[in-house]
Amino acid sequence: MDTSALERNIKSLETSLDSFELWLSVMTLLVVAGLIVEYWHEIPEELEKLREARKWLWKPVCVIFGAILITIGVAGELAVQFLASAKETQLRQANDAVFVGLNAEAAKARKDVETAEARIAEARRAAAEAQSSAEAERLERMRLQAIVAPRSLSLDEQRQIAEVCRRFAGHRAIVSSYGLDGEGAAIGGQLIALLRLALGNDNVLDSRASSVVTGGFQFGIHLRGPDSERDFIRALSDSLSSLGRLHTFINQPIPAIGSGMRGGGQTFPAGTPFVDIMVGIKPVPLIPPR
Repeated sequence: MDTSALERNIKSLETSLDSFELWLSVMTLLVVAGLIVEYWHEIPEELEKLREARKWLWKPVCVIFGAILITIGVAGELAVQFLASAKETQLRQANDAVFVGLNAEAAKARKDVETAEARIAEARRAAAEAQSSAEAERLERMRLQAIVAPRSLSLDEQRQIAEVCRRFAGHRAIVSSYGLDGEGAAIGGQLIALLRLALGNDNVLDSRASSVVTGGFQFGIHLRGPDSERDFIRALSDSLSSLGRLHTFINQPIPAIGSGMRGGGQTFPAGTPFVDIMVGIKPVPLIPPR
């Protein structure tokens, strides 16, 4: 039962109680009136008997005092009832005041709870927004780090790629890169290490930083070779793309260059089939043309 319904029920009970008290007072008043009417003639008669007898008679005295005591007692009961009713009314008013005060305090407490819950909800929303913003910033930072960070293969990735290429043991490859491109030389060194593990030390040559060109740069890792090395090129390209997340290209035309200089790199004897692995400049995201 809610508070308003409880208040209505209490008011209804108090009204009924007041009605019963009124009727009780009326009934008591009727009893007092009845006693007065009953003893109005009897008391004078008993007094007359005492005067005529000229001596002490118990019966008339008892009748007179009994009538007086009963009438006073009933009248006193009526007076006490009125006084008690007044006090009871005051007590109910005091209880009502306490009840109203408790209701006010309860309403204030509910309002405080609602305010606190609203603040908690707002704090949670702000925390969620802050967390979402922090997560977005973290992802953006990771994306930017991935853009600017040098290409690299973990030890586990190197082992997996070497395992893929192990079935091509005995095939030959040359790994080259541009001069002054330290990032390309670094990832090229990892390719040399894993390929030597798979193909054999003598079958992988190091030709890094052996060419300097102006214009016509190659981006990503380019794999070129004769048709006899097609399966090896495809397996190496797929593993570098899927396992190492590197941009690879197969047998793309060599871009025209303004001028260039090459020297110092290792090579196989003329006529020896091999795969040329050119580690170009690291690709970066470009805004698409309209």
